[in-house]
Amino acid sequence: MVTVSHLLGGAAVGKLARQPAVAWPAAVLSHFVLDYVPHEDLDSYSFASHHWPEQLHTAIGIANAATVLLIMGLAARRETQSSARWAIGGGAFFGVLIDALEVFPRGSGWFRASPATAWVSQFHHSFHHSVGRDGFALGVTTQVILVAMALWVLARRGGPGSAGSGARDSAPAQAP
Repeated sequence: MVTVSHLLGGAAVGKLARQPAVAWPAAVLSHFVLDYVPHEDLDSYSFASHHWPEQLHTAIGIANAATVLLIMGLAARRETQSSARWAIGGGAFFGVLIDALEVFPRGSGWFRASPATAWVSQFHHSFHHSVGRDGFALGVTTQVILVAMALWVLARRGGPGSAGSGARDSAPAQAP
């Protein structure tokens, strides 16, 4: 799963949960659920094998992060409660944290080798359902659908049950 999918998925979990104490652990769990969905990983298309410069890879990563931060900022601005803003931002962070610990060179060595965290890395890899080059269409389609769903959740005003969520008013009708 590409980083954007995990960031937006975690942010959407935060938007729905609205409370950091619920959103942040749920966003970590969402990472495993999303990795279980058949998907395409950029690792299948090594930049080195395509002779693409590492700077291009870095530029794509920065553009993705900037786009996601903009979307999350817009979603958080629509929230009136501070806790909901923290739930969205923290949801994005915790939704991608495991991949960040796995991928970043300074973190990956200790994360995979430390007795305290190696089991998390192994568990993480047991959930991966990357389809590779043969399943490219399926792998990309699942991520496009996931990103679209996350954007839809983030674009909605308010949270579950709020007036802006489309939920009906639960107050009973008054008698004449």
